[in-house]
Amino acid sequence: MGRKSKRPAGPPAGSERTTALARSDDPADRVPALLAASLLLLVGAVIYLNGLNTPFLLDDVPSIVQNAYIRDLWPPWHLVNAPENTIATARPLVSLSLAVNYATSGLDVRAYRLTNIAIHLLAAVVLFGVVRRTLLAAALRQRFGAHASAIAFAGTLLWMTHPL
Repeated sequence: MGRKSKRPAGPPAGSERTTALARSDDPADRVPALLAASLLLLVGAVIYLNGLNTPFLLDDVPSIVQNAYIRDLWPPWHLVNAPENTIATARPLVSLSLAVNYATSGLDVRAYRLTNIAIHLLAAVVLFGVVRRTLLAAALRQRFGAHASAIAFAGTLLWMTHPL
């Protein structure tokens, strides 16, 4: 008659069980991951909030204080034409965030610092999640899966607190 398939027994490739295993959404690993992400936010806030009242320095002066392009949000396309030698040159999202900061708080340095801290902390949590998920991927899970949250935490903490 016909040949029997030698496929291993188990759920089909697209089943819920295989999808859950591929995502590794084990509830037991969520708690350490949430604790690690919370600790990253706490450490970052403690480190960076002490500079909240630091005056505008170095490239802040031409990019914020002397930058007429961030004074108006309308028309938005002028934000693409930031002056040369500023942090917003050829970076429209940076220019837009500076313009929104100026529109909401003028030249209050604390608002700019808070926005910068919030973006940096959000980037740290995203980095933690990406590294952790990468280590939990099928190709790396056997080697790193048990310590994925700890490795992601250590790498993210190093990136977040680097002195540059």
